[in-house]
Amino acid sequence: MPEIRPATFETVPEFVPAERPKRRWLVPAAVAVVAVVVAGVVVVSRPGDAAPEAVTAAVSPSFVNDSDRRSRLIDELLARRVAAFKAGDLKAWLADIDPAAAKAIAFETKRFANLRQFRFTSFDLSASNVTATAVFDEKPDVIIDQISRLTADVDRSVIPYNWKLEFTGDTVRITDVAPSYHQAYENPLLFPPFDDVPLKSASAGGITIAAAVGSKSNPQAFLPAAQRAAKLVRSLWGSRPYATPGFVIFLGDHKQFLKWYDNNAGRQGAVGVTVFPRPADEEGTEQFDRPNPTVMHKPNEPSWIRRGAGSRIVLDVSQFTSARQAESVMVHEMAHAIAPHLIQSKAGGYGPKATNVQATWPIEGFARWVEFLGTPGYAQSAMRTVRAGRAYRPAGPFPPSEGFYAADAKRQSYNYNLSSSMFLAAEQAGGRQKAVDLYVCLSNQMEYQADTEMFINTCISGVGLNPSTVWTAQRRLAGSQ
Repeated sequence: MPEIRPATFETVPEFVPAERPKRRWLVPAAVAVVAVVVAGVVVVSRPGDAAPEAVTAAVSPSFVNDSDRRSRLIDELLARRVAAFKAGDLKAWLADIDPAAAKAIAFETKRFANLRQFRFTSFDLSASNVTATAVFDEKPDVIIDQISRLTADVDRSVIPYNWKLEFTGDTVRITDVAPSYHQAYENPLLFPPFDDVPLKSASAGGITIAAAVGSKSNPQAFLPAAQRAAKLVRSLWGSRPYATPGFVIFLGDHKQFLKWYDNNAGRQGAVGVTVFPRPADEEGTEQFDRPNPTVMHKPNEPSWIRRGAGSRIVLDVSQFTSARQAESVMVHEMAHAIAPHLIQSKAGGYGPKATNVQATWPIEGFARWVEFLGTPGYAQSAMRTVRAGRAYRPAGPFPPSEGFYAADAKRQSYNYNLSSSMFLAAEQAGGRQKAVDLYVCLSNQMEYQADTEMFINTCISGVGLNPSTVWTAQRRLAGSQ
C-alpha cells in the first residue's frame, strides 16, 4: 500500500460556509411529513367531485423525532469521516464501518490510501437522493456524495457512492460501500481509478501522475516529460483566465484506459483522453455552464467561463513506443486540459445537430498544433501526409465532427493534421499567441459556424489577422491551392 502522507489541505480560494452543507437525504420524506404536521390536513381531489375533500391524518411525534435523530446521526458520522480523512487517520476513517463488513473495510482502506496521495483544497461528504424508506428502514441504502476539489481544479466536483447503513438505537454503522452508478447531470466521473486498484503516484510542480501498484508504469519516470509538456502549454496560455492550476494524469494499461472515467464516449484507437468533471457547489449540487457575463466580449475571449471543474488525463501506456511519443501525447492532452471552459461537455439544445454541437476540428487541430511546437519536424511530416491524403479530403475546408474519430487510422490522422493546418497558418501569419487567440474564438463556434470560410473569417479577422494571408498559408501547407 502506498505511504499515507501528512495532510496536504490548502485554503479554498472562494468562500466556504463554516457549517456543513444542508442535509438533503431526508428531503422526500420531510416534504411529506411537513405537509401533514404543519397543515394537519391532506387535500384529496377526485374526478367528479364538486369540491376537494379534506382528510385529516395523525402523525406520531416519535416518528418525527426519529427522523431528526437519524439525520443528526448521519451528520455526525459524515463529519467524523471528513475529519479523519483530513487528519490522515485511517483508523478513524474506518471506525464507523461494521467490523464484520470485510468488503467495505477493504474498499475504504484502498480508497483512503489512494485519495491521500492527491492534494485537495476541499473535501466533504453529503447524503443525497434518499427515498422516504430511509425513515422507516433500520438498514437503509443511501447515496453519499463525495464533494471535493483538487488543487489542480478550478471548482468542486461530485462522485456518488452507495452506502448501506444500519441503525441501532443511537448508533449508525456502515455495512457496505460501493461506487454508485447514480450520476448527476452529465458527470463523466464514472469508474475513478482510485476506486479500482491501489495506486502509486508521484507529484511535482502542480502535476500528479498515478498508476496501478504492481504495474510496469513508473509515475516518477514520467514526471520530467510531464513537466516539460506543462511548461510548453502554460507558456502558450500565458495570463489568460480560467486555466486549471495543475494537471492530474493516470497511466493505465489498455483495459484500464478503456475503463477509467469512461463516460461511453468511445476510446478504441485512442492513446490518451481528457475528461472534465462537472462543477458543483458546496452542497454537491452540480452547476450549469456559466456564460461570459460580457455579452459583447472580444473574439479572443471565451463565450463560457465555467464548464468543467477541472480535468483528468488518462493515458494508455501499452501503446507508447517511445518516451518521445509519451511526451507528445501529454502535450496534446494538456492542451485540452488547461482550459475546461473551452470544451463543450455535451450536445444540447434543439434544432439540427450542427447548430448546437461544438465543432471538433478546432479542438483537436489546436492540440495537434501544440504537439508540433514540442517536436521538431513533426509539422512538416504531418503536412506531407495531408498533401498525400487527397482521398480523405472533406467537402468543406475542414473535417466535419461526424466521423472525425474515424475507425480508419489513416483517415483519423489526416483529420487531425488537416485541422492543425489552420493554426500553423495563423502562427506563420501572426505568431503563436495569435494562433491561441484563434483557438479561443473558434472554440466558441457551433459546427455550422466553423464549417465555412465566411464564419471562420470572422474569427481570423476578429483576432487581428488578415484572412487572405491566413488562407493562403493554410492552402500552401495542405496542398489545396
